[in-house]
Amino acid sequence: MLEQYQIHSSASLVKLFFQQLPQPLTTFELYREFLLCTELSNPALKLRTIHKLIDKLPELNHITLERLIFHLALVADNESANLMDPHNLAIVFAPGLFRSKKEPRPQEMVKELTKATDILEVIINEQLERLRSDLRSIRSLTNQANSLYTELTSDRKSE
Repeated sequence: MLEQYQIHSSASLVKLFFQQLPQPLTTFELYREFLLCTELSNPALKLRTIHKLIDKLPELNHITLERLIFHLALVADNESANLMDPHNLAIVFAPGLFRSKKEPRPQEMVKELTKATDILEVIINEQLERLRSDLRSIRSLTNQANSLYTELTSDRKSE
């Protein structure tokens, strides 16, 4: 129970950190452009456009966002244990990463938050797919190495 409480506390602190930054990680200047990405119906084009916007971020923002997304993909990869899939993670973290400089009206806020969540979910899903692909490759290489090791040790024993 205590370990789970500490994990939730840590996650809350990370979320709070991003929410309290004077400017969101994705910047006020790019906020509208990010939201416009949700209107793109072609998933590949949407992803390319999001990446072009991420590339426009200041270097520290870009690096921090990259590290955060990698971490969120690791969390999502353990969804069976933590119940946090990319959508749930996007709901939790999008409000701190995507913010407008001006306070939107309540109806606009809900629409904008839905769009921000969609964008973050797309990014997390893409990173999760890369992570899983890399892990499959690592497992495959490990299996091959183990097979070779077994074969070599069995050849030595038979000599």
